[in-house]
Amino acid sequence: MLERGGGGTVPAQAPRVSLAPAHVRRAEEYIRAHLDSALSLPHLAEKAGSSMRSLQEGFRQFRHSTISDFILAQRLDRWRALILAADPEAKVGDLALGVGLNHPGRAAAAYRDRFGETPSRTLRQRRR
Repeated sequence: MLERGGGGTVPAQAPRVSLAPAHVRRAEEYIRAHLDSALSLPHLAEKAGSSMRSLQEGFRQFRHSTISDFILAQRLDRWRALILAADPEAKVGDLALGVGLNHPGRAAAAYRDRFGETPSRTLRQRRR
């Protein structure tokens, strides 16, 4: 709906953007910068300047995700980027370890679920 103002038409109400609170954004930034490290909830809450419960609720409410799922998604995305940029001699398992994915079988299954192909297939297609 538009309302007439003195200088023309303006939106009656601007759409609301759901921005995450600062502590959620700080945790996300820390996670992205430390994907190769062990990331625990108490440590993330400390780095974000919030309680563990507040951080968990913030992720649920504003990211519709758990913190663990967010970390996994970030690691998988970074792994894929590394695979796509890798030289032909690269090993997908070594690249996975570099982003904190320490269980190759589980990591490959999660990758397949997220991207619809295995990491080795991504690497093979990239080499073509």
